[in-house]
Amino acid sequence: LFTENLSPLPPANLAEEYFTYRQDRVLSVNNSRSLSKYYSNMIDTIMEFSYFLCPDGSIALPDGVPDPSTETQKFKDYAKQKMQNFIDHPKNKGTFGSSS
Repeated sequence: LFTENLSPLPPANLAEEYFTYRQDRVLSVNNSRSLSKYYSNMIDTIMEFSYFLCPDGSIALPDGVPDPSTETQKFKDYAKQKMQNFIDHPKNKGTFGSSS
């Protein structure tokens, strides 16, 4: 959920300690549609190479993403390229967190 005024950033830790000592995190962005959109687009990009929960309770990677547990370097290269494409995209030039 992203709005102009509030952008929650959920934790991605599934360790037992997380559920025992859980602390949710929220990023509040007030009156900045462009910053909120930037973070929304960044999270969409990260989701392109992140595990997701299947209806049967298992986890899977999107098609074409190298498995980080068996193809560590390929996964790092893949993720790095996805993030570099995000940073270099014209809609992100000159916005928070990117070079112009």
